[in-house]
Amino acid sequence: KVVGLEVIPQLVNDSIVNIKKHHGDLLETGIVEIKQGDIHSFTSDFKFDLIHVGAMANEMPENLERLLADDGVLIIPLNGAFVKYRRRNGQLVKEKWLPQVSYVPLVEN
Repeated sequence: KVVGLEVIPQLVNDSIVNIKKHHGDLLETGIVEIKQGDIHSFTSDFKFDLIHVGAMANEMPENLERLLADDGVLIIPLNGAFVKYRRRNGQLVKEKWLPQVSYVPLVEN
């Protein structure tokens, strides 16, 4: 399952429209779901194998660690760098760090 999370309602609508153009079946079957909200308050009944954050964060959102499955991968632009973490034995372990990236800022709703 793929969950897209957008803070701005218009981006939720735009995402759904664009997916429907070429892959509407993914929305209809529930394989892809686009939600309005922010990562700081997002909850889920299941853990994710992969989380990609598409906006620059100044600090690691606490919620992300709770949402990541064991051996799951988290990719996040953090403080000007692109960082890859893996959750091992309940702990986030930094695996890769690429400096000097630019993203839009992560915002809260």
